Amino acid sequence: MGGLLIGLIALASFGIANLRPVKTAHPVKMAANVQPYLKEPPPKPTASAPVRHLAPDGVYFTLRYFSVRGPHGVIGILPGTKVVRIRDVAPSILRVSAGDLQFDAKAQDLTNELDLAGAVSNLDAQRQKAVADYLDEERAIHQEQQDEENRLFDQEQRDIQKRRAAAEASWGNSLDSWPAGTNPLDMGAYNQSQDVVP
Repeated sequence: MGGLLIGLIALASFGIANLRPVKTAHPVKMAANVQPYLKEPPPKPTASAPVRHLAPDGVYFTLRYFSVRGPHGVIGILPGTKVVRIRDVAPSILRVSAGDLQFDAKAQDLTNELDLAGAVSNLDAQRQKAVADYLDEERAIHQEQQDEENRLFDQEQRDIQKRRAAAEASWGNSLDSWPAGTNPLDMGAYNQSQDVVP
């Protein structure tokens, strides 16, 4: 092992660039996929690190919803909202502001990566659109049901009026238009003081 180390040191001090191929009586054939050791190895492909787009120091974006008490009630802070750090409250809690509104947020609920903030904001917008589309579909179904109920009610009212008109025509006069006291159904009030004749 010591001889190998000395040989490597000698090669390094002599310089690998000064080495020349040795001619032999029988040329050595190299396999097609083997590269000679004197050639420089091909550069290894380097995995390029993703480019991170960061916000300036002290600027963050929310990763979730926040409900914050304000002077006029509770205010919702949407994911992806830009906030500015005011101060550190605890090791992992920051006091931040969104406009005139100040609140405390955990560091894990904030990011300074612009791409992540954009993705969170877009995801929230897609979810809100999905909910709005669902509510629109439900309203349309409810409106169709109401329209059908109204159509059936109107048809029922028309049928009642037709039957009433037919009944009045068969009696020759409208029951509502008879003079007072001449309607055979108008019997007057029931008087309990009269004796019933056996």
